[in-house]
Amino acid sequence: MCVLAGLRGAGMIGGMRFRVTALCFAMGAMAWADDGKAGKAGEPVVIDDERLMEQFDAAMLRSARSGKAVPWKKLKGGEEKRKCRVKPVAVAEKAAAVPGELYRAGEPSVLMITSAWKNEAGEWECGEPATAWVLQEDGLLVTNEHVFSGGEDDEVFGVMTRGGDFYPVTEVVASDAALDVAVFRVPAKGLRPLALVADESVGNRIAVISHPDRQFYTFSQGTITRYTMQRADEGKEAVPFMCVSADFARGSSGGPVLNERGAVVGMVCSTMTTYYGRKDEDPDDDVQMVVKFCIPARSILSLVELVPAEVEGKR
Repeated sequence: MCVLAGLRGAGMIGGMRFRVTALCFAMGAMAWADDGKAGKAGEPVVIDDERLMEQFDAAMLRSARSGKAVPWKKLKGGEEKRKCRVKPVAVAEKAAAVPGELYRAGEPSVLMITSAWKNEAGEWECGEPATAWVLQEDGLLVTNEHVFSGGEDDEVFGVMTRGGDFYPVTEVVASDAALDVAVFRVPAKGLRPLALVADESVGNRIAVISHPDRQFYTFSQGTITRYTMQRADEGKEAVPFMCVSADFARGSSGGPVLNERGAVVGMVCSTMTTYYGRKDEDPDDDVQMVVKFCIPARSILSLVELVPAEVEGKR
């Protein structure tokens, strides 16, 4: 099994048939030359997806077999943890001159996350990758709560940078299943954090860096199309979502949504596909629209207590 799963389902909106698809499962690979470093000035960053996936799986399995990784039954603890203390990151004063600046600045702050568990034969095997991003330089990261939820008791998790640095997940610091946010820790120092800001306006331009379908470090652009309240199930409390027009897919869960100054204004969550026709009729009708749901930054900030560096040092 793979625990990297999100909300899935089907239903009706205004007589239209739709499906909700989680974004954590991925298949396939592409092969490119990549040394794990940024390209020279004027040269594009080229990613070798197959090599990265092989490297990531090998590191994850080594961590699992070492017996030192923290299993899910200890990571999840008891009740959800609701707050963690974070030093704020300054937001760039100016917007990026060109979109490529956003990618070059944000890419080092985006990591891959996966898990490993023992199959029926007692052998360790790896799950499919999702996306995470750096909240604080000392190893505090963020992804979707559904990336962790439903894990086997002995399941272990790990992250890797594009340069190949692997870190096991050692603690889930704060989480909220309804908001689909998890803040977690890895034993790392010197990571490059992203700023986090709330209330970016509808119509503003955004960009996403994520790992759709194992196509690692994909950059897509669009706008914020709306904010909405949605319910996972009938009778459940409504939670806020931000919708965007930038492309993403399975494997993109947890990817940061960046504004033009490179600050995180949301996080990739799920998609909803609308088909022409009514439910149980015309099953082969064409897709009309794919709505892209993201977690708004305000939901992430609800799990975070921003503490200036000078105050943090006195405690």
